[in-house]
Amino acid sequence: MRGVAHDRGLFVPDTHPAVALAELESWRSLGYAELATAIIRKFAGECEVPRGVFADIVQQSCAAFRSPEVTPLAMSSFEPGE
Repeated sequence: MRGVAHDRGLFVPDTHPAVALAELESWRSLGYAELATAIIRKFAGECEVPRGVFADIVQQSCAAFRSPEVTPLAMSSFEPGE
């Protein structure tokens, strides 16, 4: 497993996995770490990193953020043209 492509750019998949509407709907109830795990698992198979180990890695990574929401959203009063 490598972190950077041979040309020092980003890895881009040759194909994109399909996500059924029912699966997409089921993701609505997931927290950030669980959603990230579900999406990334579509690209990294079980042979790369076992599911439980991978889920732990994502959970620990998300726990390092200051906010429990990891990427909290905040309403802005910004109006275009201001």
